[in-house]
Amino acid sequence: MVAFNVGCTAVLSVVAMAYFVNQKNLFQAKADQLLLSILPQEIAGILKNENHIIANYHHEASILFADVVDFTPMSAGMTPLELVELLNEVFSFFDTLAEKYELEKIKTIGDCYMAASGVPRAHPDHTQALVRMALEMRDYVAQHAFAVGGWPSASGLILAP
Repeated sequence: MVAFNVGCTAVLSVVAMAYFVNQKNLFQAKADQLLLSILPQEIAGILKNENHIIANYHHEASILFADVVDFTPMSAGMTPLELVELLNEVFSFFDTLAEKYELEKIKTIGDCYMAASGVPRAHPDHTQALVRMALEMRDYVAQHAFAVGGWPSASGLILAP
């Protein structure tokens, strides 16, 4: 009986410990993924592994701001779901362009998209890469017939690298 009690207690302890270790690893992976969705990989790695302020100097960099002209009137005629689906489709394509040209997506706010070139990694042709991305963004919007509520013409997208 003593062996049974000790054995059951040991097995339950091991099972409980394995469960909690697995849960900890799962939550750690989710936290890491969230951090990587917000910050560049280099910066996220520094924040996770080191405890110091990050202030890097970049000799040259370029920033792209993209905004949809007359977005407010356009969105007034759409349901919230249609609006989110439209922005998701467009911004997902823009994200693939940022990866293609090795640029850093900074953020999206409403109908605005912001990307940078030359940070956090130096990019020898940072301006050219940003302009190529801007031109592909313009062409994508001009050539696409969006299924939801329509989209303004290419001239409705202001791009300022």
